[in-house]
Amino acid sequence: MNAPSDLNPDHLADSAWAALARMYGQPGVKETVLALQDNNGVCVTALLTLLWSAANGHGPASLPTVTAVVAESESLEADLLRPYRRARNGLRHRATADTGAAELRRRLLDQELELERYLQTRVLAMLAPGAAREAVTDPDAAVETVLTRYLDCLGVTDNAADDTFIRVLRDAVGGE
Repeated sequence: MNAPSDLNPDHLADSAWAALARMYGQPGVKETVLALQDNNGVCVTALLTLLWSAANGHGPASLPTVTAVVAESESLEADLLRPYRRARNGLRHRATADTGAAELRRRLLDQELELERYLQTRVLAMLAPGAAREAVTDPDAAVETVLTRYLDCLGVTDNAADDTFIRVLRDAVGGE
């Protein structure tokens, strides 16, 4: 894996987006991250991007960097993503019997994914060379560190980062 400074921003964004899609498709990841999203307010795109970066030799982002990522992603989620998500989910039952609603729901999903990709580019910019990171450690430990920091920033204290979540996410980002 090339260091971020070795890649142009467009290539890095494409690589990160492809990695996020691969991670999301790994067994147990969708369920794990959606549970974290629903129960703890986790921004899935931001978290998976941070984990991808940490697991791929860039070291875990520092607490101030993770805090900034959480703040930025929360703002984008509240202002942009959640309204699209609510509208799309609101059409779920209508879409089964109404082709117009189904088409609108599909277009909303496409827009939602574009907004997710934009959010990821914002996270990547915050992780650009020079961003505060710790020295590269064991990738498994880096993933656990980032997950714990992210949840700490959200004020999650109910041990949401239990061994199952950590294992599923560590396995998903490993070997990228």
